[in-house]
Amino acid sequence: MTAERVRVVRSWEWARPERAARREVLAALPEREEAKPPLLFVPGFGHGAWAFAEHWLGHAAGRGFPAYALSLRGHGGSEPAPEATLRSY
Repeated sequence: MTAERVRVVRSWEWARPERAARREVLAALPEREEAKPPLLFVPGFGHGAWAFAEHWLGHAAGRGFPAYALSLRGHGGSEPAPEATLRSY
């Protein structure tokens, strides 16, 4: 059996990277620092970081986890995404 070479990134992705964009990130940190890993909440299309802000971020922080929620391009408080493709998100 021979191992096949797998290409994870196409060459045009390296040649034409996506433009950087400012992203909205909301955070809730625990009152005391514990050795628990951070949690990142990423919503789907049509939602922003606000979808996790009311209940989930505070709940996770209350359990000792630093919690962050990210808004995709053009969602929530992130920069707009004119002519964005699925790759941009």
